Amino acid sequence: MKKLLISFSARKDGNCDEIAKFLAKEEDKIIYFRDLNVHSCSNCDYECFDNSCKYRNDDIYNLLDEISNYQKVVFVVPMYCGNPSSLYFILNERCQDYFMHNEDKYENLVKRLFIIGIYGDSEKSPDFIPCFEKWFEGTRYTNHVLGVERHKYNLKLKDPIIEIDELITKIEEFINPTNPKIELSAMAVVMCNGKILSTNEMIYGKETLSLPKGHKEENESIIETAIRECYEETNIVITKDDLVKELTSYSYEFLTPSNKLIRKTIVPFLFEVKKEGNPIPKEERMISIKWMGKEEFIEKCTHKNVKDIVKEI
Repeated sequence: MKKLLISFSARKDGNCDEIAKFLAKEEDKIIYFRDLNVHSCSNCDYECFDNSCKYRNDDIYNLLDEISNYQKVVFVVPMYCGNPSSLYFILNERCQDYFMHNEDKYENLVKRLFIIGIYGDSEKSPDFIPCFEKWFEGTRYTNHVLGVERHKYNLKLKDPIIEIDELITKIEEFINPTNPKIELSAMAVVMCNGKILSTNEMIYGKETLSLPKGHKEENESIIETAIRECYEETNIVITKDDLVKELTSYSYEFLTPSNKLIRKTIVPFLFEVKKEGNPIPKEERMISIKWMGKEEFIEKCTHKNVKDIVKEI
């Protein structure tokens, strides 16, 4: 997962720089904000509200445009005098002009943004971490901010954080989760007269064409899950008598908007029914339910794994 790491420390080779170096892999890029050609919000007349920021030709716009090339963007920010560094506030202020003219790009940034704040402790500085969390207010993204408290480990201002194994493990797990929650789901591949029952739904803000599926509940078999989910999502009733066969299962991992790593296994079952019935989107996230030709579905389906399942029929 390609990352862009930005150190907002004014001090070369301090904790923020070293954490960025530790997290960076070969394909990643580190930017030291102190080295950029940037202007603070000063000596202006609110040009950004009328037209555009008078300093738009410095490095800020290039940096914000570059963010879209990375799957994760990591800010590493120190605390100076009880607040985030002034370099961080320069970016924060200058973002106003950028997002006033590029509102559609805001969620594209925050969904991939992770912030590590380096400070003393939360008791003495209770507002430090909430300051960063303002980026995510009004969005569905949570747990994208990590506070690293030096005083809990008896670290002084210049003591190296990366020498504390517990802290490094915590930072690495925050940016690159490796302990997934295991989920099991069933999928109903329902055919009728050569057509397949499809679902068009919103998943994490994206329109997705797929098939009825959902999580297995505690007191049901996996095939019962497929039958239940089909009815709950599409209003189409299927039974075990309609079962043709179990298809090839597949697994994948993904990060939720709350920064949780999920490893999901999907068990698909092929059903054949004689009547199309009355397909209705019964859940709020569902946009539409319809019968589609197999080839059309394969062409338009969002997920490659699902396409492969249908090709197996």
